[in-house]
Amino acid sequence: MKQVGQNTVLFNAANNMIDYEELEHALINGGGLEAVAKRLGISKYKTYGSMDYFIVDTTEGLYLVMFEGDSYYPSATPVRFSDSTDKDYLYTSVTDLTLKEIMEIDPMGQYYTWDKMNWSQANAFSYHFYDDGTVFVIIYDDKDNAIRIAEFTI
Repeated sequence: MKQVGQNTVLFNAANNMIDYEELEHALINGGGLEAVAKRLGISKYKTYGSMDYFIVDTTEGLYLVMFEGDSYYPSATPVRFSDSTDKDYLYTSVTDLTLKEIMEIDPMGQYYTWDKMNWSQANAFSYHFYDDGTVFVIIYDDKDNAIRIAEFTI
């Protein structure tokens, strides 16, 4: 398995489609980055901070599969492209916006809010995917105000 640089866009390299059930099975059984990637036929991954990630093309669409640190079990989120959102506006204005406003600006974002999460100590967050490979992760405070944004390339 090869780690690739930040300029490589992984979703363009996701050329072998698998059944969604194969992804579910890999998420449940875990095994670490190398084992899960091998099971899914993935040969390239990227690193952002302490997160390793790759893209999987499934019968239900693209998924971003992530391993935090030395995690044995990955998490996955569907990739839905934000086609109606001005990426520059969102990036520069995010800390002036609330979760509700961001949901109106980008209805295609993936939102993980308090009512969807099983743990109470984590902040709500959202993913915003763009077809050039850019991803924004926005973190919200307990009053649903955007407080931080991170940008990386998938």
